[in-house]
Amino acid sequence: MGKNYQKLITYSTRYLGYNILSEQLALAALRDKAYYQSLASTTAKERQRYYEFFKTVERCRAYWSDANFVLVEIPNEDSEPLKRHLDKAGICIKFFSGKEFPGFVRITVGTPDQNSLLIHEMEKYFSHRNALIPEKH
Repeated sequence: MGKNYQKLITYSTRYLGYNILSEQLALAALRDKAYYQSLASTTAKERQRYYEFFKTVERCRAYWSDANFVLVEIPNEDSEPLKRHLDKAGICIKFFSGKEFPGFVRITVGTPDQNSLLIHEMEKYFSHRNALIPEKH
């Protein structure tokens, strides 16, 4: 194995959430073609909801992916207040704090109900934040 293998494993576990259990679950899902197709279709539809939502949020940008998550760039000053807001609502998403992805969050695409709740809470946070920012003339 190459000298950077352990660095890759540490990085992918920390930032991407890959581990042996995730790998085994993915392989099991791939063996059941109908289940996989249904899951892939639902995930794509739900992921699209996040892209549509973040198009409406000023100073945020969602990056396109075919994965089961969405990488979103948010203003650095929103990281801590947004995390506190979501914590109060019982919602956990990955806030990156390292130098590799400052001001980024990773949102795992969940069930339609889970995604609706997260989008609702983010709408509340960002609409409140925008109400506090004075308009530029």
